[in-house]
Amino acid sequence: MCIRDSINAEYGRRRRLSMRDEPEPHVEKRQHSDHSSVEEQEDQDQSLEEEDEQGGDAITEERSCIFEERLRQGAALRAEGNEKFSAGELEEAQLLYRRALYHAEFEEMSYNFELMDEHRALVDQEVHPIKLNLAAVYLRQERFNEAILCCDYVLKQNPANSKALYRRAKAKMDRGWLDEARLDLEKCSLITPDDKQVKLLLRELKKLGKQDESRERDLWNRSLGSEGKQPSQQIAGPPKSTQAAGLTTWLCHIL
Repeated sequence: MCIRDSINAEYGRRRRLSMRDEPEPHVEKRQHSDHSSVEEQEDQDQSLEEEDEQGGDAITEERSCIFEERLRQGAALRAEGNEKFSAGELEEAQLLYRRALYHAEFEEMSYNFELMDEHRALVDQEVHPIKLNLAAVYLRQERFNEAILCCDYVLKQNPANSKALYRRAKAKMDRGWLDEARLDLEKCSLITPDDKQVKLLLRELKKLGKQDESRERDLWNRSLGSEGKQPSQQIAGPPKSTQAAGLTTWLCHIL
């Protein structure tokens, strides 16, 4: 072996040894970065899920482990929300009511299996007014589905709650669900027969019902090609027996 070959062989041997002992900072950093990005993405996904459930930004403030303290905090936040609602500050009122629920409301499993009857009654006593106040905010914001859900929660546990029936009826009227709204108002009038607001809303509902009947008659005439007929030949509308058979429902789907 010549001297040049010996030098090259020795250089190669030392180079291989040096490469074996060299650290790989870039690879370790890349692996750490990838792991961190996965954790950050999971946190972001969790935050988005919480926002979807709550209907807004996720509430992350500290919550007490003491039953009485949680109800006390919920009541205090509800009182603040009432002040904001009276002042017309709906967004602030909504956030305060949601914070109140965050403290006063318990998860379904805890509510059903961990709390005693007397404790559940105390929770309902605080949570139901918060839900109904939120429904009032959602009505003002024209978020009728959310208002209906709040009332549904209360009525599931207390079917005779007149405020929940009234506010759900109002939300259903604004959605155009007149028949369902009428059922709620009729129940509400049985519970509070002297309530002026209920009577006023019933009159408004009847007025809307007459307007719908008028539109149905016009649609019935058009559906039979009566637009080209003389006024004397106009058809007054479908027979009542046909309406009873469900034709009115069919016409409503066309509108």
